[in-house]
Amino acid sequence: MGWRPADKIAVALHNFKANGVHQLTVHIGDLLYVQEELDSGEWCRGYIFYEPSKRGIFPASYISIKESTSRNIGSERIVVPAGDELLVEATQGLREWRWKLRELYVRGSRERWRPLYHAMEEVVNWRRTLVSSNTTLEALQETKVKLSATIDEINRLSGCPLTPRDPATGAAVDSQNTSILELWRLHRDRRADSTSDHTPGTLRRQRKAQPHGHLHHLFMRIDSVDHPFTENSEIFFFLSIGGKDQLSERYLITMAKGSYRQPKSIGERKSCVFTDLGSKDIETDIYLVCQIVRNGKMLQDKKYHSQHSFRRPYAVGVLDVRTVLQEQESSETAEHIKTITMPLYLCGTNHESNFATFHLNVIQKTGAKGGQKPGCAIALSLRYAN
Repeated sequence: MGWRPADKIAVALHNFKANGVHQLTVHIGDLLYVQEELDSGEWCRGYIFYEPSKRGIFPASYISIKESTSRNIGSERIVVPAGDELLVEATQGLREWRWKLRELYVRGSRERWRPLYHAMEEVVNWRRTLVSSNTTLEALQETKVKLSATIDEINRLSGCPLTPRDPATGAAVDSQNTSILELWRLHRDRRADSTSDHTPGTLRRQRKAQPHGHLHHLFMRIDSVDHPFTENSEIFFFLSIGGKDQLSERYLITMAKGSYRQPKSIGERKSCVFTDLGSKDIETDIYLVCQIVRNGKMLQDKKYHSQHSFRRPYAVGVLDVRTVLQEQESSETAEHIKTITMPLYLCGTNHESNFATFHLNVIQKTGAKGGQKPGCAIALSLRYAN
């Protein structure tokens, strides 16, 4: 007689006191993870779900198998109880916060113990309402909003990190399937909610009425650069809001000396994707900015010259992306690609000192007269993020 894998979640129906070395003491209501079952079905081997250090064998007749689901966290697969994720989070949180509450009480830190105690009482009350489900759908959603806000308040009081949540439901998001930028935005919004002066849940209900915008990716492909390069050059592309705030990282392609039209760069690097653009981003004054920097030596007829290479500003290009986005939305083709020529403006010696903000002058059409040259042929396409 041997053991077979079980991989199940169970709840204890009766108290069981261990009377052997390998047996596990369980109490009514304990959530158990059953790793293996005896072939006869009389005994199970596992551990208490929220206290993995307590493990052993226990009678199968003392437990009831609970519906469960599996999740992939990194390269590992874990089994968790099925049901409302916020309800499971509240249950697990109450088990963890009790130790913090006891620690504060023993230390005599009443000024920190009291607000934590009252907040835990609120979580118990909101959890009881969710378990009963004896309410309307609208009231149930409002309870979830209040419960998630109270959980975040307890995490703040106990020094735990805030949990990124879906602003529409209040449930914790899956960090494995959420982009880094979206996680940062969710953390920023949750921190603003927790530090603002309002009743927990008030601001979140206000946001609930707002549509949750989808993320977009902007695909860019450089087809050609209609300009002769007399020196090795670097071309940087990045997105900017209003020309003032940089929205993305800078994408680099290189142009070799004497090259014309086709970028002398690795084929895979002729295109890039600007990821995680929110609905608010694409509705603002968003521009694609191009900056060209030359790499060369000083002229020999100058008084001071050197054999070392120097990087000097050369040209700037600006493209209003809003027109492309508007055509993308009106197009029936999901992957509509539009090719546009971005004019280049030579900065000259007068604008080398303010090269970092020269693209702002181009947007405002000041200080860029007379320097326009044929520029880059760029293909753009807006893609919806999955």
